[in-house]
Amino acid sequence: MKKDDHHCKKQGSGIRFRDSCFTDLDSEFESLSNETDVINNLDMDSLIFDIIFTILEEEVSIESVFTISQSQKEFPSFQENQDEMTLTEKVQVDWSPELYNICHKAKNLYNFALFICRKIFFLYKGNPNVNWGDFLAIRKNIMPNPLSKNYGQKRQKLLETFDKLKNIIKYKRYNRIGDTLSTLIKYSKFYENVGYAQSAQQINRVLGRAWQSYKTNLGLFYKDELEHSPNLPFFKPKDGEFMMLYTVQDLQSKAFTNHLEATKRTTHYKKHSKTTAELLFPKKHRERLPPIRIRYDILKNVREVRIIPKKGYYEIEIRYNKMIENYGLCIDNAIAIDLGMRNPLAIVNNIGLKPILLQGRELKQANYLINTESPYYRSIQYVYRDILKKVEKNKTKTFLHIIQEKVQKYRKDFQLKEDIANFILRNATIKYTQFRVLHGKNKKLKALFNYLKNLPDAKSIKDYLHYEKEELTRKIDICTELENDLKGMLVQNQVPHLKVLQKTNEKVLGKLFRTYRNKTRDAIHKLSRFVIDLCEQYDIGTNIIGYNEGWKLHSKLSKAVNRKFIPLPFFKLIESIRYKAELCGINIIIQEESYTSKCSALDHESIEFHDKYVGVRGPDIRGKDKKSHRHYGQFYSYVSKKFIHSDVNGAFNIGRKAMPYLFENIPQRQMLIPPQKIAVT
Repeated sequence: MKKDDHHCKKQGSGIRFRDSCFTDLDSEFESLSNETDVINNLDMDSLIFDIIFTILEEEVSIESVFTISQSQKEFPSFQENQDEMTLTEKVQVDWSPELYNICHKAKNLYNFALFICRKIFFLYKGNPNVNWGDFLAIRKNIMPNPLSKNYGQKRQKLLETFDKLKNIIKYKRYNRIGDTLSTLIKYSKFYENVGYAQSAQQINRVLGRAWQSYKTNLGLFYKDELEHSPNLPFFKPKDGEFMMLYTVQDLQSKAFTNHLEATKRTTHYKKHSKTTAELLFPKKHRERLPPIRIRYDILKNVREVRIIPKKGYYEIEIRYNKMIENYGLCIDNAIAIDLGMRNPLAIVNNIGLKPILLQGRELKQANYLINTESPYYRSIQYVYRDILKKVEKNKTKTFLHIIQEKVQKYRKDFQLKEDIANFILRNATIKYTQFRVLHGKNKKLKALFNYLKNLPDAKSIKDYLHYEKEELTRKIDICTELENDLKGMLVQNQVPHLKVLQKTNEKVLGKLFRTYRNKTRDAIHKLSRFVIDLCEQYDIGTNIIGYNEGWKLHSKLSKAVNRKFIPLPFFKLIESIRYKAELCGINIIIQEESYTSKCSALDHESIEFHDKYVGVRGPDIRGKDKKSHRHYGQFYSYVSKKFIHSDVNGAFNIGRKAMPYLFENIPQRQMLIPPQKIAVT
């Protein structure tokens, strides 16, 4: 198999990433609670638009979206054709006014289409504040030129399409919104400004998927599977952007093919060679977009190109098809994988190889970067935003006086947290009802009390106070520095200066998170590629991966541990292994891993709850100096009187739990082989 998953490299004007079959959901649509019924560049008109509506209240019929078994979870297939898979190549390019102009026009179309849908939705909801003049504006923007050919037929068809859209929203058939909107607004200036009809249709379909997602999440909320009610799709900001899409019809042309062959180039390396070519964008936008060099086999099978705006840069996604090849690997040869914090992947097998511990230094470095650098810049952002809000509300007070008030408020908030934490430490069995009698009824106090009460031990509460004290120190230092900076400045220049500082800090924070995401994504693909190469080399056809559903939600670990554990993208790592394995015909089993760390694989202990376990993780063993020593990262069996690496023990138990007939008869001497530590870089 050709190894076409390459590492993160800078090339030309951007950063290139390896293949992935998943894209961030927030690049397509988001949800917002506040309702904004304002559309940009929309004028009112005095035309009469006669609309007859019937308000009808109906029950929402909900269908089950997905089913997850308790022990094993099957991931959905990403492609309709079982012989090929849709993958994505991502390239990052810097911000440019040309790209902004393209994505801004896409945003205008998205907002206009959403404006129509929301107006109809609220009308059928019985909202008494519906502005009928907005429908006159809609009529003006969707109608064709009266001097155009067959104006009467076009007008009649649009009115029929509008009635069809009303029924779609009325009866909640949101999966039909995209195509109906494309027919309704194809004569509007927003639709034409996009440049290509296929691109405009895809933007409307993205909006349709957003409405369908709202319906799905609403059904889950009614079934008590979601804690909060979902929000409707929201409007993009006035100066905002939305992703631009180019389909196969827009891309593949005679000029595209000729340019592909003309720019074809092969680069030879020590162990392999790579053939690349330049991506040619559609004619109307060709001069505005920078040339991007992509692998030749990707451009030959391209399906779609997306330009997704990010903070300070753009991510260009090239989606393409790749054939699935079955290598015919032996399914009885299996590996079991245990995910961890210190060692991201612990791999064991049933064919006699050494256990492997993948250390993933890049993943740890990215995690360390975001945990040490981001708190300072986030505190700056929080303080600046808090002060600017206070200045807008109290214009009579001086800037320095507001800063001093904020410092006092931060100290008061910390003192309250410290008092509640100390109160819980002194009274471990107290309940909130007793606490409310002493301190009164307050929602913020209740949330803080419940959070501290749910922490596992006193050390976790003390860690919480430690981090909160660090946060207080940072905020006070930021306020003091800002106060000294503004003392010698004119009053009228203080607010503009603070806004400039805020924007500068936003850019620094955006670059920090961009670096974190890039390093994390690159490390994920390197780790997953190592697993697949291992399977290909030793004829292994089955992968068993341990994963607990929702193990990061409501974590009761200490704040220090959570800062290291929560950011680790375990699900994305599993997903990266899964799609690469599917391309090679390797079976993937996702196994629920409860009690796998507590039970002893050396003694073939049954993997379930026991009042007393055969072994212990991280034991305190008395040494020759007659002192107790803690053995971190080790599992000790009281029956066998032997040590085994705790991650290796967990991985063997995951294999035993998923496929006992493959892992139950592994001899003890194979389990006790010292694991091989490999740093994937």
